[in-house]
Amino acid sequence: MIIHALFPFRHASCKYLSHKIGKQESELLDIESMGTLVCLIRSENFEQEVIAEKRPVLILCMPRDEEFPNQLKVMEHIATKHSQELKVAVLEEGLIEAFKKNYRVIGTPTFLLLVEGKERGRMLGLADQEMLTDLVLHS
Repeated sequence: MIIHALFPFRHASCKYLSHKIGKQESELLDIESMGTLVCLIRSENFEQEVIAEKRPVLILCMPRDEEFPNQLKVMEHIATKHSQELKVAVLEEGLIEAFKKNYRVIGTPTFLLLVEGKERGRMLGLADQEMLTDLVLHS
């Protein structure tokens, strides 16, 4: 897997994703201004936030469609519940196609549990809190 060439390392703090309640549009906010624990993964921070991370990383690979806000809420719940032992992240939309190719993702939404960039678990399809908790605890 040629992940390092596609996702170059940059020393930058992780930006955190938030959504506007009741709207499909999403915006970037610093964690200090929002308080969410869901990290936005970009090509510039992929190595730092995923490959170099010692904790497992649960990543949502999903385009920004009408289901995205609901799945983001589920991810926020998981991030809050498991913040000590798990990093929770969503991919920047521009990174989705390269990520799908590198991790052989055939459909979205797909949730991947990665440890130091290596896959430990996967789930395809819309998820609720219980399904993702099961993925995290049993992978």
